Amino acid sequence: MGQASLFFLQELAPEAAAYHVAGCVTVAEPLDAERLRRAWDSVCARHPVLTSVVAPRAEGYVQRWQVADAPFTVRRTPGIAPGDLRVLAARDYERPFVLDREAPARLFVYQDAESSTLNLVMHHVAGDMSSLFIVLEDLLTAYRSDAGGEAGEAVEPDTSYARHVAAERAFLDGPRSGRLRDYWARQLEGCAFALDLPGMTAPRPVADPDAPAHVPFRLDSELLSRTKELADSSRSTTATVLLAAFNVLLHKLTGCDDVVVGFPVEGRKKSFKRTVGHFTNSLLLRTPVAADHAFDSVLAATRAAHVGAVRHRALPTPTVLGRLTPGSALSGQSLYQVSFQFESDRLSYGTRSILGGLGTVHIAGYDTEPVPVRQQVAQFPLRMQAGEIDDEIRGVLHYDPARLDADTVAGYARLFENLVHQAVSDPTTTVAELGVGGVVSSWSGVGVGAVGVGRPVFEAVVALA
Repeated sequence: MGQASLFFLQELAPEAAAYHVAGCVTVAEPLDAERLRRAWDSVCARHPVLTSVVAPRAEGYVQRWQVADAPFTVRRTPGIAPGDLRVLAARDYERPFVLDREAPARLFVYQDAESSTLNLVMHHVAGDMSSLFIVLEDLLTAYRSDAGGEAGEAVEPDTSYARHVAAERAFLDGPRSGRLRDYWARQLEGCAFALDLPGMTAPRPVADPDAPAHVPFRLDSELLSRTKELADSSRSTTATVLLAAFNVLLHKLTGCDDVVVGFPVEGRKKSFKRTVGHFTNSLLLRTPVAADHAFDSVLAATRAAHVGAVRHRALPTPTVLGRLTPGSALSGQSLYQVSFQFESDRLSYGTRSILGGLGTVHIAGYDTEPVPVRQQVAQFPLRMQAGEIDDEIRGVLHYDPARLDADTVAGYARLFENLVHQAVSDPTTTVAELGVGGVVSSWSGVGVGAVGVGRPVFEAVVALA
C-alpha cells in the first residue's frame, strides 16, 4: 500500500524529488572505477528491486524486476571543494525518475586522486533509509572481495521482498485487518489538526535552490542525561520525551489542542533484515495538548498514543487515511502534515548524513565520512529528525523552503531547545508556562537510465503494496 501511494504521488508531480532518498559518503582512498562497476552489477543482481520498472496490469500497477539498468556514473572531480561537492551531489539527487521506464536507483562516483565519494540515490518506492545502507554495505563488501578483478559467480537474487508484499496484500484483503481499521477510525475520529505555522506562506519560488532546507539544533550531554532520567521515571523513552516536547512546540505554534504527528517506524521483520525494499510505515500519534496541561501529563498521553499505535502498526498509514478522508471532518485536508523521527546512537546514520562533520560511519570495513546532501522531505512542510550521537542529541528541523524560511524555522528550533530544558527540569510545569520569555513571544498570533536489452526478465513480478 505504501508503494502504491508513492507511485501515485510521483505521478502527480513527476519532476519533484520529494520522494528521493540518498546516501552519500566519502572513502579516503581512490577506489577503482571498473571494480566498483562490477560490485554495483553484483548488488543489482542480488537486489532486483533496484532494476525494476512500474508497469500497468489489468489488476493494477506492478513492479517488474531486472528489466532496467541501474545507472552507474563516474565523475572526475580533482580538487573539488567540499561545498561544490555537496552542490554536485544535490544536483544528481534531484534528477527525476521516470518509474515506468527507468530503474529506481542510481550510483554516482565522484573521483579525485585521494578519495572517492559514493552518492547512492534511490526512489522511495524501491527502498527506505535502511535499504540505502544495506546497498552501500553490500557494494563495499563486493568491492573488497573482488581483489582479483574477476566478476565471480552468478549472484542469486533475493526475492524475499516479494514475499513481504504478498503477505501484506493477503493481510489487507483478509478479515484480520478489520480490527485495525476500526481502531484507527476511532483513534482519529473528529481530529482536525492543521499545521498553520507562523511565518508559513503560500508556495513561492525558492530563492536559493542549493541552500540547506533544514535548521540544526543540539541538546548537550547534561540535557540528554536529564531527558533519560525523566524517561526512566515515566516508563517511557528518550524518543517519547522529545516527541512530547515536539507536541508542545506544535501546540504553541498552531494553537491546536489536538496534535497529530507521524512517527516513522520500520516494518522490517527479522527475516527481511538484509532485504532492500520499501518497508517504512508511519504511525499517526494523536495527542491532546492544552495550555493548562502539565508536561508530565502530555508525556503520559504521548506514551499512551505511541503504545496504542505500535500495537496496531500492521495497517499502513495510506490505508488509514484513505478510509478517513471521504465524507469526514477531514475531507479536503491532509491529517498527516508533520513528522518526527528519532534515531538511537546505534542507528544514527541518517542524522550524521544530514548534518555532516559528526565523525565517521563504519561500512563494510571502510571508515566513511557522510556528505550532507540537501534532501527534500516528502510532502511535509515541517519534520524533525534527531539522533543520539556521542552522548548528545543532534538534530534538524527540515522545512519546505517554498513555504518557510530559515530564520523562521531557526526560531522554532530555539524554542524547542528551550522547551526541552524547562520540561525535563520540572515536568510539572504547565504547557502555558513552557517557553515563556522565549522566541514564541516574538510571533504575532501565536499563543504567546534506459531499459536493459538482452537480459532475461526476472518473472517474480511484484504487485505494488
